[in-house]
Amino acid sequence: MLSLMIAGFEGEASRVTDLLGISPSLARNAGEITRAGRPAREALWLYTVEEPELRSGRAHDQALRVLLEVIANRTEQLTEVRRALNPETMTITGSFYYAPDEQAGIWLDPDQMQVLVTAGVGWGVDILSAQLAQK
Repeated sequence: MLSLMIAGFEGEASRVTDLLGISPSLARNAGEITRAGRPAREALWLYTVEEPELRSGRAHDQALRVLLEVIANRTEQLTEVRRALNPETMTITGSFYYAPDEQAGIWLDPDQMQVLVTAGVGWGVDILSAQLAQK
């Protein structure tokens, strides 16, 4: 899965929803109790693309294209989020699983990089062995 993550901002998570005009997959305010039973240290807003599962470069590209369309259509709104809420993090994040006996890769094309640069959004994906996901 890949997510647009906005975190460490001033104010309520609902403000990000209002500014972007889309419903998050997960939103929480600083101080809310997390699934781990502890108060969240910072506000968090995630918009997640669940499918396809990221086990190939093609799957990563499909999920990335969905998120890039969301981002490209909201560049001005993301600028307003940055101005109004001052988030510490605005990035695409997720996990890519590869079979250890196969070659795998993920990439960004120049046009994809341009969407991220224009919107001021980062990109960081964890690359993990599929064997770890099965444990």
